[in-house]
Amino acid sequence: ATLTVAAQDRIHRPAFPVRGFWYGLPAARRSDAAAQRDMKLWMLCNRFLPYGSILPSAGDGSLMKPFESFRTSVSNGVRTRVNTLFEKHPEYFALRKDGSRNPHYVCLSNPEAVRRAIDYARDWLRANPDAVGFGYAPPDGAPTCECPGCIARNRGFMQKQPADIRLQDISEGFYAFLQELADALAPEFPDKWITTTAYSGRIRPPEATALSSNLSVHIALL
Repeated sequence: ATLTVAAQDRIHRPAFPVRGFWYGLPAARRSDAAAQRDMKLWMLCNRFLPYGSILPSAGDGSLMKPFESFRTSVSNGVRTRVNTLFEKHPEYFALRKDGSRNPHYVCLSNPEAVRRAIDYARDWLRANPDAVGFGYAPPDGAPTCECPGCIARNRGFMQKQPADIRLQDISEGFYAFLQELADALAPEFPDKWITTTAYSGRIRPPEATALSSNLSVHIALL
């Protein structure tokens, strides 16, 4: 009955530099001009920006680009694609619990794999001098590498525990890799952003890795 609050003026600004929005539509409606017009008007009224504008967006699976070197062969009318890099350097790729290697994800504690990813990003930025930055994100879902190095870098955290203890959080190991990338590229590209998406197994902020100011993280609030 006696609680009072004095009149005051307060200005609040978000801590994030860009607020964007990506909206999903059924395939049949993605070309619907009226739906797109309505969404663009809604975004304008709410001061939202199109997804990936201003700061580049790292597409799901973009991390695998440096590790794709395919050879196509045809046998008995069946076309087969083989990743020759996987054949030559399986140690670059994620280790499964059964001891096999996963050609669809990378071992981010392997120094040579990290070097390859850094070299690819450096070459891309040199070839695209007008680009604002460069982005890496793992494949969709919660991919993991079960090698001792990656387990140690991930600090043993689990992504959705106890809701789903099968899904491991890869924040610590992934952001440690991303910081290595940012540190390596900053001397030559001090004005470029390194971007990624905080999605699935990368939602939890890293605790043992301090992220530098040239890193931009797009947060997916699913």
